[in-house]
Amino acid sequence: ALRAAISERGITLSRLRRQLADDGNTVSMATLSYWRSGDRQPEGPQSLAIVEGIEDRLRLRRGHLRSLLGPSARLGVVPPPRLPFDEERENRETAETLAALRSAPQEG
Repeated sequence: ALRAAISERGITLSRLRRQLADDGNTVSMATLSYWRSGDRQPEGPQSLAIVEGIEDRLRLRRGHLRSLLGPSARLGVVPPPRLPFDEERENRETAETLAALRSAPQEG
């Protein structure tokens, strides 16, 4: 759909990138090329804002290109692992590590 819209408007990908940059939507030629070929799709908030800019610049209905995107491959925010704090185990593991390194513990 992006390839067709660019072709129908008779502009180059380079020109589209410059227009987007003029609007404050900085995006690389490589990224636009990946999107145009379908090898990758925009996923993050900044990329989706650029898609709106593309729709505006190509005179497409707002949401047209975005509606064609597949599900995101991103996992989202991955929380840090939640391990129970075990001071005794941590002290034992620290002592084992220092012994293996033949090192003495450092004072705080």
